[in-house]
Amino acid sequence: MLVDPAAEDPRDHIRFDGDAPYALTKRGQATIDRLNLRRGDLLERRQALLRILTLLRSAAEALGPDAPEARDANAHMQRLAESSEEFSAMVIDFLAAPFVPASTI
Repeated sequence: MLVDPAAEDPRDHIRFDGDAPYALTKRGQATIDRLNLRRGDLLERRQALLRILTLLRSAAEALGPDAPEARDANAHMQRLAESSEEFSAMVIDFLAAPFVPASTI
């Protein structure tokens, strides 16, 4: 009943809206519930990573695509999206979302 990340892509069952996981399937919901993926310690760690990602993305956007620092920031975010990294699914969803400058929020 639970999603097995060794045998299948968890992103077929679970996605992220910011730091919050949400289910795409019944198995995704069962995994979120059973593993308590919304618990406080995970939420805090995901929020910390989102703050870093937001800073990297904002810096890259402000510097422009040709700046070496922007390329470094983008490369770092891509490394964080690799499947071996903690919270990589959240990072992938963050990077897929449109960039919204903080000044417009």
